[in-house]
Amino acid sequence: MSNQGNEFTVNQASKSGMFSALNIRNFRLVFFGQCLSVIGDGAYVTILGWYAFTLSGASWASAIVLGTVSITKLLTMLFGGALADRYDRRRLMILTDVARGLALTLLAIAAFQEVTSLALLVVVAGVVGLFDALFTPSFMGVVPGLVDKSSLTSANALIGFVRSARGIAGPAIGGALYAGFGPEVVFALDAATFFVAALLVTAATVKHSESTKRARKNIFRDIVEGARYVALTPILALSIPVAAIAMMLSDAPTQALLPQLVQEHLVNGVGTLGALETALGIGMACGAMLCAWLHPARYRAVLTYSAWAAAHLMVALMAMTHSVPLAILLFFIKGILTGFGVVLWETLLMELIPQDKLSRVFSVDTFGSSGMMPVGFALAGILVSTVPAAQLIFTGQAIAAALMISLLLVKRIRTVQ
Repeated sequence: MSNQGNEFTVNQASKSGMFSALNIRNFRLVFFGQCLSVIGDGAYVTILGWYAFTLSGASWASAIVLGTVSITKLLTMLFGGALADRYDRRRLMILTDVARGLALTLLAIAAFQEVTSLALLVVVAGVVGLFDALFTPSFMGVVPGLVDKSSLTSANALIGFVRSARGIAGPAIGGALYAGFGPEVVFALDAATFFVAALLVTAATVKHSESTKRARKNIFRDIVEGARYVALTPILALSIPVAAIAMMLSDAPTQALLPQLVQEHLVNGVGTLGALETALGIGMACGAMLCAWLHPARYRAVLTYSAWAAAHLMVALMAMTHSVPLAILLFFIKGILTGFGVVLWETLLMELIPQDKLSRVFSVDTFGSSGMMPVGFALAGILVSTVPAAQLIFTGQAIAAALMISLLLVKRIRTVQ
C-alpha cells in the first residue's frame, strides 16, 4: 500500500468465502468472546434504564443513567484511540473486559443484596461506558492483525452480524431474565461474558507486533496527530463532517420521534415500534453478510455512500407511509443497506490506514460522526411542537441522503477503490 501524498492505492484483495475468517484460530477466539459479551451487553443496556426508573420511581433517573453512559463514551473515545495506537491493543482489550466485568460484578452483588442506589448505578454505568470507549478502538485496530487481507471483509461482516444480533437477542434475554430472576442475574451474566471474552483474547495471538511501535510522550499529541492525519486525508476530512451533519439531521430526530410517529402516523403501539427495531437489526445482520458474500473490491467508497444514501431514503419513505407492513419492510431494507455500508467502510479503513494510526482514526471517525447527535436531539425536541414528527423525519432523512450523494461528486473520493 502506498500512502504518499495522502493518496490511497489498494491492491485488490483475493475473493474469499463469507465465513473464511472463522477458519483462522486467533480471530475465532476473539470473535466468539465478542459474541458472548455483545449479547450480554445488549441484555444489560436493555434493562439499565428500567432499573434506574424502579430504583427512584422517577422518569428522569433513566435519562441521567443513560446520559452518563453517552457522555463518558464521548469524552473518552479519543483517548481510547490514542492509547490503542500507543500500547498493545490485545492487552488493552483484556484490561477493559476485566474492568467492565468487575464493575458489573459489584453491581450484581449490590442488586442481590438490595442495597443498590441510584448514585451507585450512575457510577457503575459511567465506568462501564468509559471502558466501552477504551475497548472499541483497540478492538477495531486489532482485527487486521487477526486475519489475512483476503479474509478482512469476512471478519468485519461477522462482527457486524454479531453487532446487529445485540439489538435482537439482547433485549429478549435481558427482559426475560429481569422478569424471571431480577436485575442481579442480568448484571452477573454480562460480567461473566466479559470475563470469558478476556480469557479468549488472552489465548489469541495478534499477527502484527505492537512492540515495534515507538513510545510517545504525550497522549494529547497523539490525539492531535491522529486528527491531523484525518484532516489531510480527503476521504476522511470530507466524509466525517458531512456524516456529522447527516446524523444530526436524520438519526437523532428519527430515534427521538419514532415512538411518536408510530403512535400518531401509523396509529399503532409499542409492538410496532419493537417490530421496526427488530426488522432493522435483522436487516443489518443480512447486509453485513451480503457484503461478505459479494466481497466488493472496487469502487468501495462509491458503494458505501450510495448504500447509505439509499438507506436514508428508505426511512424518508417510511415516514410518509401509513402502512405498518410497508414501514417494517422499509426498515428492513434500510438495515440491509446500512449493514452493507458499515462493513465496506470499516474494511476500507482497515486496509487504507497505517496500523500505527488505525485506532485513532476509528476514534476520530466515531467521535466526529456522532458528535452533533445531542444537537439533533435538542432540535427535534424543540421543533416537534410546531412541525409534525413525520415531516421532521422525512426532511432530515432526505437532506442526509442528499449529503451522502454529494460526496460522490468529489473525484478524490470516487477514485478510492
